[in-house]
Amino acid sequence: MFLKLKLIWLFYQKYLLASFLMSVLCYVLGFLLVSTIFFKLIAISLGIFLPNIKGSKSGFTFYQNLGLSIRYLLGAVFLIDITISISLYKIPPLLLTIL
Repeated sequence: MFLKLKLIWLFYQKYLLASFLMSVLCYVLGFLLVSTIFFKLIAISLGIFLPNIKGSKSGFTFYQNLGLSIRYLLGAVFLIDITISISLYKIPPLLLTIL
């Protein structure tokens, strides 16, 4: 299990900055949380599957050889993105009530 988490983190590091910036942009533009999650699901799906469709499977071969499927990686990245989005939408209002 620890190996899988480490591999997911290794894979997600490539998308961390882009994911965070998308969440911040959606928050600043006033998107609803549901819209942000839907938008990120589409963006992640296109970002992961589009290169795979074009025949660039070399990026996933490493993870597949270690037992992680592309769908598993997609699900894990999406869960991490949802966590980032929810925390971004929920933390600022909590800070404002404290201050």
